[in-house]
Amino acid sequence: MSREERRYLTRNQRTNNRYNSQFYVEGNAVRKVQELPERSPRTYVDGRRVNISPSEYKEQEKALRIKLPYMILFTLCVIAVCVQVGRYLSLKESITEQKTNIAKSELNVKNLKDENDILSYNINKTKDAEEIIRVATTELGMIQAGRDQISFYDQTESEYMKQYCDVN
Repeated sequence: MSREERRYLTRNQRTNNRYNSQFYVEGNAVRKVQELPERSPRTYVDGRRVNISPSEYKEQEKALRIKLPYMILFTLCVIAVCVQVGRYLSLKESITEQKTNIAKSELNVKNLKDENDILSYNINKTKDAEEIIRVATTELGMIQAGRDQISFYDQTESEYMKQYCDVN
């Protein structure tokens, strides 16, 4: 069979033709004869067959190559991202350090408030005016006010005052 004749054979006909040297089709279910498409040459890359033509494969390879301006732009973007990540981590570290300092300061304030509460309790515990004057002048280094430093005022309206404990 010539090449022209094989082009018009269907697949089953070609298969049967391999096994039988005769060509015979019977019945009303025979398919219409179709022309076989022209075969394109096969392209092999690294020992494996690729289903595209050599020129298409070369075009794809050319398109996949990264050009120098794009590579420079990509490198600059990567460097910019790395710098931003470094700045972010530095900022996060400084925030953590500030939070630690705030926690230490709050603890220091709490300790000072506790000391003030203890001193206030000790002062309030002493009800004797003479004892208060003695402690203020001798232990705390205060000076008693003179007559010209004291000023009195008249109460014109009732004043509001919070009372935290009973006054005896």
